[in-house]
Amino acid sequence: MLLWHGPVGATVSALANAVVVVGLSLFAMRQPVVPRGHAGTHLAVIGAWAVAYVLALVLGLTAFPDSVPFAVAAALVCALPAAVAARREVRAV
Repeated sequence: MLLWHGPVGATVSALANAVVVVGLSLFAMRQPVVPRGHAGTHLAVIGAWAVAYVLALVLGLTAFPDSVPFAVAAALVCALPAAVAARREVRAV
């Protein structure tokens, strides 16, 4: 979204997000067991991602328009909550 402006970028991004959410939801529904506390962890990860994503969009579209280095850094920051949660989950097993 930071590097591809306009309605085409918004449409492609929304469709890609929808595909990812549907795919991950189908995967999650097929799992036989849900670990204790998983809902809280999931909500925390989604909340942290949402804050990082909105901040990245606001900063990227106002202070750093069309900046590739900022877009790369923002993508890494947005991926961080899920990566941290995944790492914690692997350690717990």
